[in-house]
Amino acid sequence: MPPVGITFRRHAQKTIPSGRRITKRGRKATRNLAENIVKENPGYKPKIFTSTENRTIETAEILKRSTKTKYTLRENKGLRGHEYFAGERIKTTKKDNLLTFCKNTLVKAGIVNDPLLIKIWLNGHFPKKIIPKPEAMADLIIKDRFKLPKRVNKMTDRTINFENITHDVVIAALFQRLSGVKYHKRFKELPKELESLRIDITKEGKATMAFRDYKEDITKRLNAILSS
Repeated sequence: MPPVGITFRRHAQKTIPSGRRITKRGRKATRNLAENIVKENPGYKPKIFTSTENRTIETAEILKRSTKTKYTLRENKGLRGHEYFAGERIKTTKKDNLLTFCKNTLVKAGIVNDPLLIKIWLNGHFPKKIIPKPEAMADLIIKDRFKLPKRVNKMTDRTINFENITHDVVIAALFQRLSGVKYHKRFKELPKELESLRIDITKEGKATMAFRDYKEDITKRLNAILSS
């Protein structure tokens, strides 16, 4: 297998309060990011993937046009009533709808906010009967996304880059699962707009994960997840 780089990148800055689209500033930042990707990989185009939410689609479209590449649009996979891209569909139940309703009500009332709810979930304090644990979500994404390297041309020696446009909660869950460290014990803030977590796999199969100041070998943990 050729060297592979798989990046999970948060979408560009979103509008407030709806958050369904990205801002003018977000579009400019994405174009600047694309320029850097092209400079770092002259003559080579990344493979770009996204869910079907508007803010991730817009980010991917700008990245696509600016790098003059193609990308595969993946179906949005609902994670038990929450629109997070999870790799596999988990059916929504009445309890899930109730959780979403309560969350929206609390946020609108100013009692709690999304980052706090995400922190509670990442720390495993939501009953799994209501919403799957972060480890379950991360495993689904990993098993889905890491099928891709097996399909690429094995004759090339050049690193093949996969860009996944996703959400802050997905990146946090992946970091937590692959590092074995609770996200909020290592970092105070959730991933910012266009910030990314990257996993590089060598020809020999060694996997290294890099996010902010963290860079460690995750080969054993990744292989254990993929073989489970």
